[in-house]
Amino acid sequence: MKESSAGTQPGAKVSRVSFDPEAVDDLLSRELRQLSFQQRSVIQEEIHGVRDAAINETPETIQEALREMSHELDNVLPVSEKTAYLHAKSLNASYVTGSDFQLRFLRSTLFDAPHAARKLVGFLDLLLEYYGRVALQRPIRLSDLGKDAMDVLRAGQTMQMLPFRDRSGRRIFTVVGDFGLHYDYDTRVKVYLYMFSAASDDIETQRRGIVFVIWPGPTNDLQLSFPDPKENATGAKIFASAPIRICAMHFCLRDGPVARFIRACLTLMVGKDNWSRIRFDAGEGTEILYKLMGYGIPVDLLPLTDSGNVKTKQLMQWIKIRKAIEVDIEKFGSTTIIECPFKHDVIIRFGKAYTDHPGTIMFRSILERHYEEHYMAASKESKVAVTWKIVEEVQKKGGRFLVWDNRGWWVQINDRAVIRAKVAVSMKDHTKRIQALQNVQSPQCSTYKFERQDLRKRKRYQGGSSDSQCCGHGCDPDGVF
Repeated sequence: MKESSAGTQPGAKVSRVSFDPEAVDDLLSRELRQLSFQQRSVIQEEIHGVRDAAINETPETIQEALREMSHELDNVLPVSEKTAYLHAKSLNASYVTGSDFQLRFLRSTLFDAPHAARKLVGFLDLLLEYYGRVALQRPIRLSDLGKDAMDVLRAGQTMQMLPFRDRSGRRIFTVVGDFGLHYDYDTRVKVYLYMFSAASDDIETQRRGIVFVIWPGPTNDLQLSFPDPKENATGAKIFASAPIRICAMHFCLRDGPVARFIRACLTLMVGKDNWSRIRFDAGEGTEILYKLMGYGIPVDLLPLTDSGNVKTKQLMQWIKIRKAIEVDIEKFGSTTIIECPFKHDVIIRFGKAYTDHPGTIMFRSILERHYEEHYMAASKESKVAVTWKIVEEVQKKGGRFLVWDNRGWWVQINDRAVIRAKVAVSMKDHTKRIQALQNVQSPQCSTYKFERQDLRKRKRYQGGSSDSQCCGHGCDPDGVF
C-alpha cells in the first residue's frame, strides 16, 4: 500500500503531516457524541433498514417546501455561492428551476428547504464544471460522458448499482476492487456525478435513499494514496451535494494491520456529513457477507468474486437499460422502461434474485393470508373474487405487477384482467406447494388418498361445478381443485 500526506477536509482536524488513524477514530466518536440519544437511535434504525425516514408527502407540503426552497435560492443564499444556479436561470433552464429537479434535493434532506437549496447549488456547480452548460439545461446522459469516462464506468470499480433493492427498498451502490483509483481523478468525478444523477431519476430512490457497500476485496490490497487538497474538497462536495440521501455506508475490510489505515482514508474521503452513517464490517469474506445480510443487503448480487475479481455482467445490463431509457426520453419525453423494481412491486420471473425481492416476499405473504379462503371457495366466481382482493391489496401499497421484457428490462402490466389471471396462476402454484408439503408431512394411511379425492369432489359439486370445467392441464387458473 502506498501512503502519502493527507489533505484536510472541512470539519476534519487532521494534520497532513501527522495523519493518524486514531485521530480519525476520535473524529467519528466526537461526531456521534454530538448527536442526541434520539438522533443516534433513528440513524441506527435506518442503517439496519427497520425505519423508513421518508416524509409523508401531500400536495400541500410539497408546494410549501418548493416555495420555501425558491425563497432560499433567490433571496437568502449569497450570490457567490450560486454561480451555476444563476447561470442556469440566465439560460431560462426550466430543467433546473422545475419542481421535479428541485424535489430530488428536498427529498434527500427530508424536506429541509435551506439544506436542499445548498445541496442544489453545490451540485449544479459540479455539473457545470465537469459537463458544461448542457448539464444545466437537461439531465446528463451516458453520451455526455465521453470515451474515457465510459471506460471507467464499464470497468465497474468506481461505482455500480445493484439491479435490486435491499429489504427496505433502498438502492445499493457498490465500490469494489481498487475503486478505480488508478484512473484520472476528474474522469472518475464525471462517473460519480452521472451515477448520482441517474439514481435520483426514480421517486422511490429519492424517498428511501441509497446504501453504499465499499469493499476492496479479500486481501485489502489497495494502492491507496491521499488525494491532494483540491481532490479532497471535490470529493467532500460530491457527497455533500448529491441529490439522493445516503442512509448507510458499509466499509468492508479484512482484519489486518492496514485495515485501520484504509478505513481512515475512506472516512475522510466521504465527508463529515456521512460520518454518523458509516459502519465498519471487518472480518473474512464469509463473515462480512453474513454481516451485510443482517442489514438486508442482497449479497448474492455483489459484483465481487471470492478471489476479489470485479464482476460486470449486471453493470453491462444496467448500461444497456440506461441507454434505452435516455433514447426514449429524448424522443418521446418519457419512457415505460423500468430500470429497478420498487419495494412493493411484484415481479413475474423465476430465479433466486427475483424470489428474494421485497415485493415478491410481500406477495407470497399476501397469498398465504388468502390461501385458505381461496382453497375453501366452492365456486369459480368465489375464487375470482379472492384473486381480485389480492390484486387490490398489492395496488393499495403502491405496488405494480412487472414482467421481464425480452429486450432486457422490466415493464409494467397495465391490463387488470391479465394481472388477475397471473395472480390466479400464482395462487394455484402456491396451493400446489402447500399441498405437496402437507402430503410429505402427513402420516398417510391407505385410505388417505381416496379421502382427499372425495373431499375435492364434494367441494366441486357444492359449488355447482364439475370436472368438466378444466381439462386437468392447468389451463384454467381459477378451476376449483
